[in-house]
Amino acid sequence: MNIEGSKKWGDFCAKKITGGETIGRAVFSSESPLLFIDLKRLTTDEVTWCFFSVRGRFSSVSQPGINIIGKIFTKNDYKERFTKELHEGTSLLRARASLFLEEAEKNNLTILPYCGGFFVSIPTKNKNIFNDLVADHVYVIPMQDIIRVAISSLSLKDIPELVRKIKKHI
Repeated sequence: MNIEGSKKWGDFCAKKITGGETIGRAVFSSESPLLFIDLKRLTTDEVTWCFFSVRGRFSSVSQPGINIIGKIFTKNDYKERFTKELHEGTSLLRARASLFLEEAEKNNLTILPYCGGFFVSIPTKNKNIFNDLVADHVYVIPMQDIIRVAISSLSLKDIPELVRKIKKHI
């Protein structure tokens, strides 16, 4: 990608961004520094890319971490191990979600539509739901009129009991 006025990756773009809403961020790694790309909308029709090197930013990522990520995606044996672990983790998350949804249906527990991810959201009218569940040794993320359950942290054997406890306090 060539930006007018830019000599190499990591240079600031020639066009100065003075305002606008940030509508996205992407992270790229080349053979040299890691780059962030902020996508800003200045007007409804104009989008400007701003490139800058992470090395010049406060709280930049550590070089060892970037080196590890680089090795994973450039060496086939590491990439295969990563892909295998990713598949195992994804399968386990799907099994947890499937069991949670099945148990919720059995127990008539209303949940918001689940389309994937680490959390299941459950609507509630109980304003004291967090304290009620903590008393039952259940820890959730309370939000306005819903609770979020991190299915990513559950063991399969604990899910049926968890659903029953949540249903009791909803």
